[in-house]
Amino acid sequence: NKGTSFTLTVERRYAPNTATKAPVSEENDPVGFLSGKHIVVIDNDLQVLEAMRQLMSNWGGKATCVTDETRLLDVPDDIPDLILADFHLDHGHTGVKAVETLFGIWSKSVPTILNSANYNEDIRQQAIDQGFAFLNKPLKAGTLKKAMKRALGM
Repeated sequence: NKGTSFTLTVERRYAPNTATKAPVSEENDPVGFLSGKHIVVIDNDLQVLEAMRQLMSNWGGKATCVTDETRLLDVPDDIPDLILADFHLDHGHTGVKAVETLFGIWSKSVPTILNSANYNEDIRQQAIDQGFAFLNKPLKAGTLKKAMKRALGM
């Protein structure tokens, strides 16, 4: 065998035991930043609704997840703290129209985040014109959390 060989000697050192208690953060806070908050999620995708129900629960909130606003008309006094609505719903219906309907029934507006997988600037502008926050899909948990905190004044 021809070739080069070499030996490397390295002194072994061990890190000192610096185990400390992890700081309490929102991620491991058992209560969650949505504690006591009611969130309405409107989306025509049942998988999205289930994922949002779980996420809101993980963050300490109560989620009412519906495919359209008509499912909320039976309980008109149950006004949420925040609405998270998809722009494109079934049968040409939009999240903007759904939220406007709810505001009319409640005689009150609620902080709202509109979201869409459509990157058309007109959709974003419709949300802004209504005073809603806007997020593009797919929703990232960190971005959603920041938007929700901002909408809720946290």
